[in-house]
Amino acid sequence: MKRIDSINARPNANGAGKTGFHDNADLSGQDATYLTPDFMNHLQEELCNLLEMNGVALNSNARDQLYQLLATNADIDALAAATQVKLDQEQQWRTNADNNLQQLIWQVDGWRADADAGLQQQINNEQAARIFSDNLLNDKIDNEIEERVNEAAALATQKLDKSGGAITGTLTVGESFFNGAYSYSINGYTQLPNGFILQWGKAEGSNGLDVTFPIPFPTQLLNLQITDNQGSSTHGYDSSDATGFQMHTSVGTLSFDWFAIGH
Repeated sequence: MKRIDSINARPNANGAGKTGFHDNADLSGQDATYLTPDFMNHLQEELCNLLEMNGVALNSNARDQLYQLLATNADIDALAAATQVKLDQEQQWRTNADNNLQQLIWQVDGWRADADAGLQQQINNEQAARIFSDNLLNDKIDNEIEERVNEAAALATQKLDKSGGAITGTLTVGESFFNGAYSYSINGYTQLPNGFILQWGKAEGSNGLDVTFPIPFPTQLLNLQITDNQGSSTHGYDSSDATGFQMHTSVGTLSFDWFAIGH
């Protein structure tokens, strides 16, 4: 074996007294180290002799003859074992990654389930609050109707007392009403034991609105009260009789409660 010894080989390139290859870019006008036929022949024969002296014929179609010669069974086994370890590690990494991904999916599913449950609970709470509010409103309406009925009954009794006797008249309309029929709706009516009829309701509309009582008063309308729901005295009625009345307004729309007493 020999080291490169061409004319522009680099002295001490591989240590003291050890020439070597160099691009010689730091030397003006100097080419990179030349390869010589003698050096290449030395290198070739060193390699070929390694095979031939071990009984291996050169094969120009093979590129692993030195490996096959130099690698022992132990080397091959070690390489196979190292390869298997690497494969096992990669399989373990893949398994761990799959497990982590599945764990994340379960967590996300759990968060979604918790969020859905929280949303449903909120909906249930809002629905319960709405029902409670509606019940309070209905109770308030019922109490207000009852108060107005009681007030009307007291007023009718006072008028009856002042008249000095019972109010009489021919009952020609709604016989079932006088047999105990009533309606406690928003637009409703009822009869008092002394024969007075109380009716009430709500109405909305435009100027000239006609309002019809739930039932006609069999004899006559005694009193009609209007409550403006728009916060000002903008409403009034032009005419009324036992069947209803007509409203007028100085603004664009009507919104009011009414209460009537008759017999």
